[in-house]
Amino acid sequence: MLNLNSMKLLLQIVSLLLLSNISLGQVRYDSIPVKENGVLLTNPWAGGLNFCQFSAADLNNDGLLDLVVIDNSSIKISTFINGGTLDSVDYTYANEYRSIFPVAEEFVRLIDYDKDGISDLFMSHGYIITVYKGYYDGDTLRFALAKDSLMNTTNGSTPIYVGALDVPDIVDVNNDGD
Repeated sequence: MLNLNSMKLLLQIVSLLLLSNISLGQVRYDSIPVKENGVLLTNPWAGGLNFCQFSAADLNNDGLLDLVVIDNSSIKISTFINGGTLDSVDYTYANEYRSIFPVAEEFVRLIDYDKDGISDLFMSHGYIITVYKGYYDGDTLRFALAKDSLMNTTNGSTPIYVGALDVPDIVDVNNDGD
């Protein structure tokens, strides 16, 4: 049986543990430095990469092409900001830019299809290609739905089907602007 003093002590310990857990939960995990054999690792919280596509897009409207990595095995998008160091690879993991992308199901492609200098977004939802127009909201790239279903108009008008493992290339093969 616990006496009154023991119960008070137990309550204080539980309260202290809860408060310490709350304060630790407010620390961003990707801001904690990681060392291996005494050497500070670059981008240790960026995660692993499996079946990836790499795209360039100016995520922060600074005139430099940043790196967008799409892991097609999990449809995880990782974003890296270009630091602009001449003659050097200078990308920093920037998890906060992941939220600018709509949820994808199969593939993601960044292509400036309308040649306005801003990356546009092609992705699939339910095996159908969806198109988003890129634009800037201040210093951040954003996407607005342009076409919810890309259509094949050769024989009628049917959505273009993309299989779950397919990653189509979207290109103007004859350079006529279509």
